[in-house]
Amino acid sequence: MNEKEKILNKIRKCMALGESANEHEAASAMRQARKLMDKHGLTEVHVGLAEFGEEGVDLGYRRFPGWVTALAAVVGTAFQCSAYTSWRSVDYVGRKENTVIASYCLEVLMRQLKASRKEFVSSLPSYGRYGARIKRENADAFCEGWVSAIAAKVREFAAPVTQQEKARHNQYLTDVRETKVKKARDRKLAHESSASAAAAAQLGYRAGKDVQLHHGMSRETEALALAKQDKA
Repeated sequence: MNEKEKILNKIRKCMALGESANEHEAASAMRQARKLMDKHGLTEVHVGLAEFGEEGVDLGYRRFPGWVTALAAVVGTAFQCSAYTSWRSVDYVGRKENTVIASYCLEVLMRQLKASRKEFVSSLPSYGRYGARIKRENADAFCEGWVSAIAAKVREFAAPVTQQEKARHNQYLTDVRETKVKKARDRKLAHESSASAAAAAQLGYRAGKDVQLHHGMSRETEALALAKQDKA
């Protein structure tokens, strides 16, 4: 949490106390809130952004494979979060409750994907043209296909984002988090490298289609559904 986020949270707490039944306590809290807002050049709009935050998932990668960043983005879309990669981790930015659930779901899906990848690699012949480089290339293509299947499922249930919510999200990124968005590097997709890699991507897509993403009364319900499947 950066300094501006700490100030916004303090102002929100003061404003919450401003609704106290004790008139003196309420008035004092509102004066303190206004004092902080004036001092730091903040408005009620900025204070509303205190509902936003970020949550990180340490995945251990120094250099993220394309299929990992793709999966992170897919999960972020499902939970109305922006996804950024930093040292070893994926950081989700959005409403605080959504960032927590998105982070948890990414961990669950990564475990499932890694298990599927391992199973796929073990099925490849250990002779002929299937050397270490080809195996890695085909495994990456398999993962790309798997993520594509998950992305298709996410589009079916991801909640639409209103223009107002999108504006608040972008304002948080620029005014509070001060995110400098970098243009994504063009990456060569593994499944485009050879016929065997393309076939591996198809196998990955089929495996990804078997992953169940359940509709629920809330995002928490969907996260729990993933967790149950992960333990099965």
